[in-house]
Amino acid sequence: LVAALCLAALPLVTNSARGAHWLQIEHASTFLGSFVLTPVAIVAMARVGRAADPGMIAISSDLSIDPVAAAKAIMTQLLDVCETLRAHPESLWLVLLISCAQFVGLALQTMAYQMTDPGQSSLMLYLMIPQAYVLQYLVFHEPLNR
Repeated sequence: LVAALCLAALPLVTNSARGAHWLQIEHASTFLGSFVLTPVAIVAMARVGRAADPGMIAISSDLSIDPVAAAKAIMTQLLDVCETLRAHPESLWLVLLISCAQFVGLALQTMAYQMTDPGQSSLMLYLMIPQAYVLQYLVFHEPLNR
């Protein structure tokens, strides 16, 4: 529910920052997501009783983060990624291509939110859903019920 509300507010907030460069908006949203919203979500999940993945971040019972355990978990995951890329070097190009496509798409979406009416840009979000299903069917040959 919170994610849906935030997604609905995205065109409004972005449109209100018409004078800002699109890259400033992306940096600010990435910073807030990484250093404010993610820690808040981790603490909220721990308080609700949903334990965070112990392989990702070590959270003790008093909600303090153990920096040594967190660093070890991050290094373990980075080493796993490096091993996977060494075993399958062709996947590195796919990762780079996906990253570039996502960055260009996000930049164009931010610029569109700044240029159009918030109501019109909000309607474009609804087109993303059938587009994702069509791509799922055409690219991955998976049925549309997933």
